[in-house]
Amino acid sequence: MLCFWYSNVQRGTLTMKPNRQHFVTTLTKDRSAMKKQIQNYLNEILSLLQNTDTNVNWNDVAEKHLIKIGFYQHERLIHLIVTVLFALLEVICVVATVISGYMEMLLLCGTIMILLIPYIGHYYFLENSVQKLYLIYDEIIKKARKLSFTSLTER
Repeated sequence: MLCFWYSNVQRGTLTMKPNRQHFVTTLTKDRSAMKKQIQNYLNEILSLLQNTDTNVNWNDVAEKHLIKIGFYQHERLIHLIVTVLFALLEVICVVATVISGYMEMLLLCGTIMILLIPYIGHYYFLENSVQKLYLIYDEIIKKARKLSFTSLTER
C-alpha cells in the first residue's frame, strides 16, 4: 500500500507507520523530484569516475548503475506514453475543432497544449539523461576492465 512512510532514515532506524497525509503532501510539494534525483545521481557518478582511488569496486558500481538505468528507462517509457497520448489528444481536438467549427473547442485545444509542452520538455530531459547514463556505463566498464587487467599483470 502507498500509505506507508518510512521515518527516521537519517538515524538508521526504519519504521513503517501509516501516514497517508505525509506521503501525499511529500509527493505534491516537489514536482521536480525526479529531475533533481537524476541530476544528483549524475553528479555523484561523475565525481566517482573522476576519483583515481583504486579501492573502488567498479564491477559493483557497474551493477548498481545498470539498476539505476533500468529505473530511469522505465520512467522514460511512462513519460513517452503520456506524451504521445497527449499529442494524439491535441491532434484529435484540433481536427474536431476544424470539422465542427466550434471555436469554443479552441480553449480545450489550448489547455491540452499547455499540458503537452511541459511533458515534451520533461521527456527531452529524461531521454538525454538516459543517453548520458549509457556513456557513463561505458566509462565504468573501461575502468573495471583496466583495473582487472592491472591486477592480473601485477601477479
